[in-house]
Amino acid sequence: MPLIISDLIRRQATVTVQVQVEPGVTEPLRLTYLCNVINLDMEQRFLTARTGPEVAAILAEIVRDWDLTDQVPVTDAKGKPRKGADGEPLTETVPFPPTPENLRRLPTSMLVAILTAIRSGARVGEASAGGSGAGS
Repeated sequence: MPLIISDLIRRQATVTVQVQVEPGVTEPLRLTYLCNVINLDMEQRFLTARTGPEVAAILAEIVRDWDLTDQVPVTDAKGKPRKGADGEPLTETVPFPPTPENLRRLPTSMLVAILTAIRSGARVGEASAGGSGAGS
């Protein structure tokens, strides 16, 4: 059966990246990315990107999902923060999608770790068709 380029480009892989959360302390971050979109044109875009927003936009095209979340205040129907029985503001955990805006909020060390993992794992044949493949 011939290899179909559109199927190849849609393939995804999942990797676990160790990200520094404070000096000397790392935590794992699992992310799923399009493993076969890093080609010569994409490499050239990375090399010529001059600003953080440019790099964030490129990464947002590659990263499809991750287990990064955020804590946000729980609000009532009027938008006022709700408090628990102890008087402390209530929060809830919500997904933190890999959008360009959210990527720009991440520490540079985290972005470098993500990019390094993606670039070292972006080898043809590591992912299964339409799903997650073995990552590094």
